[in-house]
Amino acid sequence: MFVNDTTLSTLMEPAKEVLDTMIDEHGADYISPILATKLEEAANGSGLELMSHFEIDEQTVRETEIKSYRKLVDQCVEGVLSSINISELIEDKINDMSIDELEGLVQDVMKKELGAIINLGALIGFILGLLNLLI
Repeated sequence: MFVNDTTLSTLMEPAKEVLDTMIDEHGADYISPILATKLEEAANGSGLELMSHFEIDEQTVRETEIKSYRKLVDQCVEGVLSSINISELIEDKINDMSIDELEGLVQDVMKKELGAIINLGALIGFILGLLNLLI
């Protein structure tokens, strides 16, 4: 009944100042050994033990890895692609090829494309022939 907020405030203010001073002057002496012990325990354990100690699940770690990887790729891809001149690389490769190799590549592509054209022509001819029979 005699203790109110004002009385508590007048008692707590000097105590707070003394505690702040003690923490500033001697806090590191008390905290350093505890912190060193905890860090040593963490270093001796595995990554999974450390994650479980901080209550981090594997799914969270995976999601964080994926986000970090995507962010890194997004940041670096432009620089890498701009430093690589693809058209110049292709031109150099073609210029380094012999005439026989280049002719063989062109003929391979032509065989595939001409085969598709022939098959398409046969299909169109078949459809037109059926239409002529029906008319």
